[in-house]
Amino acid sequence: MPIPRAGYGSDVGIYEPPVEEWFAAGTEGLVADSPPTVVDLNDGDHFGLHITPVAKRINDVDVRMHACNGSIPGPTLHVDQGSEVTVHLTNHGDLETTVHWHGLRMEDGDDVESTIPIGGSRTTTLRFPDPGVYWYHPRDGERATRGPDLQGAIVVEPTDSSYWPPVDRELTVTIGQFGDVVLVNGATELSETVRAGEAMRLFLVNTVNTRPFNLALRGASMKLLVGDGRGRNTRDAFVDEVVLAPCERAVVDVCFDRPGDVRLEHRGSGRVVLGWFSVVREVCPRRS
Repeated sequence: MPIPRAGYGSDVGIYEPPVEEWFAAGTEGLVADSPPTVVDLNDGDHFGLHITPVAKRINDVDVRMHACNGSIPGPTLHVDQGSEVTVHLTNHGDLETTVHWHGLRMEDGDDVESTIPIGGSRTTTLRFPDPGVYWYHPRDGERATRGPDLQGAIVVEPTDSSYWPPVDRELTVTIGQFGDVVLVNGATELSETVRAGEAMRLFLVNTVNTRPFNLALRGASMKLLVGDGRGRNTRDAFVDEVVLAPCERAVVDVCFDRPGDVRLEHRGSGRVVLGWFSVVREVCPRRS
């Protein structure tokens, strides 16, 4: 029987359930989470997202979290501008949840955020009229789904091939937080190997709803292409850092000019290392 929270609502029957009634905490019998993947979807495709509890290792401790298709964060959905994709979401998690398609333009009448009960499912048709980076996540307030789990990015490729400058490859960087531990693409530190002279497009997403990040790459040049909620910049600008407020996203191009280690850091009251890019001496072939 829940007990009243002292000093709040005890005389009107409002209760605060004990934490153990909100969450299952054990990890026995759970499979470990897997690294996030990129899923390429074409116009008319159907795709299943499955919510399940997993055991995630954070700083030598196994914790129970929720994964989408086995990974934290969930898969990055890579789609073309103007395409339409049907997503079948099934909730095999510990508690009911919702899903919000952050930044996507939805049509009036789309029922996309009603509660999905345990064992329940929902089918949603998504349309992608605008290029850029978006993400999916539960709506704030779902007790079962706070933290970096049940989230993933969506990258929409423009139909106009000249919309973005040419790069050698792309990488989605999703920043989340579990307690006081910052996770980048589900790891306590991002680790990537690149070649000298390589240009990389980073799709940045801050999934933390209470904390801004001031991101910088120490040892590489960075150009801001898109800030949160805006279309393609009319004029690209080199920047030393990119500020992402809670739940914001951005697109930047990075050139790794010379061999060595390039540090991804958050510049706040102090500097927090979020990961490393190891730049090897192999020269990147010339881009077409």
